Amino acid sequence: MAAALQHRGADAAGVWAEPRAGMASLAWQLPISLKMPDGADKSALSQLLDCNVPRSLIDRPKAGFGLPIGSWLCGPLRFLAEDLLNPALIRRLVWLRPEPVQRLWQAHLRVLITPFP
Repeated sequence: MAAALQHRGADAAGVWAEPRAGMASLAWQLPISLKMPDGADKSALSQLLDCNVPRSLIDRPKAGFGLPIGSWLCGPLRFLAEDLLNPALIRRLVWLRPEPVQRLWQAHLRVLITPFP
């Protein structure tokens, strides 16, 4: 990989001095053969990680992560949730009874706002 960087004239010091711009610029300069040899994804990144990260952390299946939507709806997005769950709006726009929706919303708020013991 170092040879490819030298071949492309990439300045490694510049990459680390300005991480965002430098890394993006470096990625664009790398030949496709380094990025995806034989169709493999992220080859250059894998080679870089091999030197510094245990193989057990690299060779593993993809893992998703949960978004804290419940916390967002009780915090910074609460105003939006309350507007959308407004009983008058539900009655007018949706084929739902607003009372059960309100009960579920209030239960959701109680669970997320009440600190766990």
